[in-house]
Amino acid sequence: MTRASHILFLLLLASRIASAQEIIGCDVLLEDAKEAYEGGMVELVPELLLECLEPDGLQGESRQEAYRLVINSYLFDYRPEEADSLMDDFVEEFPDYRAVQSDPGEFELLLNAHLIALGIDPDAPLIRETPADTSGLQADSLLAPISAEPIWTWLEIDNSAGFLIGIQGTYPFLTERYSLGDPDEDEGHFGILPGFTLGGIANLKINEDIELGLGVRYHLSRFSYKASPFTASSYRYIEALHYFHIPVSAIYTLNPESFGIHYYGRAGIAADYLLAARGSGTRTLNGSGEEIKVDRLAIKDSRNSLNLNGMLGAGIRIPRDRYFLFVEARYVIGVFRVNHREDRYPDTDLTWRLHHVDSDFRTQHFGIYAGMCWDIDL
Repeated sequence: MTRASHILFLLLLASRIASAQEIIGCDVLLEDAKEAYEGGMVELVPELLLECLEPDGLQGESRQEAYRLVINSYLFDYRPEEADSLMDDFVEEFPDYRAVQSDPGEFELLLNAHLIALGIDPDAPLIRETPADTSGLQADSLLAPISAEPIWTWLEIDNSAGFLIGIQGTYPFLTERYSLGDPDEDEGHFGILPGFTLGGIANLKINEDIELGLGVRYHLSRFSYKASPFTASSYRYIEALHYFHIPVSAIYTLNPESFGIHYYGRAGIAADYLLAARGSGTRTLNGSGEEIKVDRLAIKDSRNSLNLNGMLGAGIRIPRDRYFLFVEARYVIGVFRVNHREDRYPDTDLTWRLHHVDSDFRTQHFGIYAGMCWDIDL
């Protein structure tokens, strides 16, 4: 359709919509809607046909065809909520309708979901079929997708697997302070530093609302500790912990019936296996400002190899064609102490040059994660 004919067609449709519907007649508007759909102007189809779907509007097979045109227009125009609502009315009026070859895949998925919700088998034989287009266009051509672009609508995914990547901050909290000097006077305290995580995940569907979430990740936690054990100097200590992080959680979807964005919450536990631990730092002499640096030292022997965490999270899933994207915020808190009390005073530069001594502490993490999961068949 050329630009001039496109504009002319729009003007003609606008004049018809502005006129009284009783004068034009719904049969005429149905033909106009077919032309608009075929011409790619799907936003005009609901304006033309919605009033014709009132009880005193179109009837019989023409009414069925009008429903299909409007629902497909909504789906193509990225309006899944309107499509979902109108499909309710369509299934209520035509419970015997089954998707045919001319129906786009998105329409068939939405129809089948509504039939199943009513306890109707969508694989039952088609009782009422839509006739060929009386304007001379084939029905297969009329209701075929206008473009190959994926329609933004939720596709039923039972089980999924994928990956995530994210950043997190680790902020340990003291359970008991220790120091080479007086613990009550050195005012030692932890500080938050950024880390990251990367790994694979799997989601197993339990029922419509709940999934079991599993995963294996590489997890880097970093944090600092500042203290002044003696009046003559103060120091800043930095620690990095490298873990295998293995979470298990229940995922509860808040709006499972939605064909748009899904909102969910998560609760569970996570096991940590320590791969490596390193510490470094700088001590500053208060009088001269001279700095004494201690390069990274391996401190894995003074850390617990295994730990257990509680976990809470919330996020959104953005559905696409047989996969979804997600973004999630998560809070993780350690159950057990991280340090070994018997290794509090190691014979290393961390103690004798930096003047650092481990206080008893547990860890907590705040993270933002994003990723992608694909539908899998088990």
